[in-house]
Amino acid sequence: MAYQENWEKEGLCRVYSGEITCSEILNSNIALHANARFYEINYVINDFSQATGFEASLMELKECIAIDNAASKSKSALKVAIVAQIEHLLTCAHFYTLKMEESSFDCKIFDQTEEAYNWLCVKAPSL
Repeated sequence: MAYQENWEKEGLCRVYSGEITCSEILNSNIALHANARFYEINYVINDFSQATGFEASLMELKECIAIDNAASKSKSALKVAIVAQIEHLLTCAHFYTLKMEESSFDCKIFDQTEEAYNWLCVKAPSL
């Protein structure tokens, strides 16, 4: 897996590509939570539109949810947009968003990155 972090004025867009595992996403989330900029941003877009595959166990997914729930206790508000098309990734994303309803993070799934930016009321950067 490879991912690119694009820090924007009010948030972060992470673009994942290739074969992705849940443990790699977990590690990238832990790194984000440890970054001082995490407490200054209003949103995170996790863009998986360039992913070619996804592997995750239920245990890994629950660990990712637990870590993000813990982070939500120290960061009161964050919008998390997930852009995905791969079936297994979408299934996991729906489970994640359902479990994150108990947190202060507002999570939503989109088919396209532009839809995520529209939900955030943020103009997408020109590429």
